[in-house]
Amino acid sequence: MTSRPPAQEDPIGFEAIAELADAQEKQVDAAGVSLRETAKWIVSGIAVAAAGVVVGTSLSSLGAFGFGVRLVIAVSAIAVGFIGLGVLFGFAIKVIAPPSLTLQDFADSRGIPSSWKERIELRARPFLKGLSVNSLEKLCEYLRAPRNRDGSALSPNDWRALKESRRLISLTANSELRRLLFDRLVRMTYVMTPLIAVAVVVFAWAANPPKDVLRAMPVPVELDANVHPEDLPQLIKALGASACVEGKLHVIVLDEWRSGIQEVVTVPKPSCPPVRLLLNQGRISPLSTRP
Repeated sequence: MTSRPPAQEDPIGFEAIAELADAQEKQVDAAGVSLRETAKWIVSGIAVAAAGVVVGTSLSSLGAFGFGVRLVIAVSAIAVGFIGLGVLFGFAIKVIAPPSLTLQDFADSRGIPSSWKERIELRARPFLKGLSVNSLEKLCEYLRAPRNRDGSALSPNDWRALKESRRLISLTANSELRRLLFDRLVRMTYVMTPLIAVAVVVFAWAANPPKDVLRAMPVPVELDANVHPEDLPQLIKALGASACVEGKLHVIVLDEWRSGIQEVVTVPKPSCPPVRLLLNQGRISPLSTRP
């Protein structure tokens, strides 16, 4: 009588689950590469466009503003633009280098909004049914002490199938997490891009004031211009003698710029030459000081 070879265990779906897990792993890796590259293009494109406007903006006029309204507007605008880019970079980094959460993290909503947990759980539900559970919390409870439905211990093939099922569910959950992170980046891009664009445009406007336009006076206007004490040294040098500058200067307005700056000529006193000067907001100064 010949002896029979020992009976081999039925894999009980282990190979099918392993194939699904392997396919899911490849799909997750490919999708991850695509999402990372897209996130890089989104953020880098916005950053390059904003940097191009800033670099193409002449910043030389900022120094002439002093601590004025235009300087405050320019600094505030560029700060808002950088903050907007920083926010986008923060969300992009989550897509480029996403966190790898455990099933317990998903079950506890650790590091993710509760609404995301529901969507992740919905995506993994078909695989949860294979383990006779309907939520990630129940899955984590079952994985702490896995048993058959009748309470008996799992066979080696059951353990392998459970391990592959756990891997498949984890891959599915993390894949959905990456997709949700990318969707959030896209939504934030729609929100932040107009804000960054407005901030950059305002900065360019503040840093590049419109050129002054000269408007000829139809009729020369005579007036007395007060002399500010701080302007005395320059005016004495321009007029040639301190006697030519006495409290007020009688001048004739020749031209006026759109900004309100006026070009004037002094009505000469005896032994004092006529000199062309600037009258700006009540301050009179040599023509060479025109901004």
